[in-house]
Amino acid sequence: GCQSLESIDVSDSLTVLGKRCFEHCCSLLDIHISYGLEAIPERAFFRCKGLKKLFVPESVKIIESEAFAFCEGLEEVRISKNTKVAENAFACCKDLKIARY
Repeated sequence: GCQSLESIDVSDSLTVLGKRCFEHCCSLLDIHISYGLEAIPERAFFRCKGLKKLFVPESVKIIESEAFAFCEGLEEVRISKNTKVAENAFACCKDLKIARY
């Protein structure tokens, strides 16, 4: 719930994020996801309304439940075709386009 956090650059040596780690960071505009990260956990970026675009590296094998739910500003996400995405991972993201690579 860090109200003024605008950017996250997750080190490539990081392999695990905790559940709900950046939940309600409403001012978050930019995320660099680690190429060592294997999962984006449950509600990790829940209600991060400032996010517009997101690139998920192919090291991420799963995006868990509600990981990006209610990220109402999210417009474009690029995800590997091998990444499993929970059915409600992007719940209530109205104008979202997901591209698989």
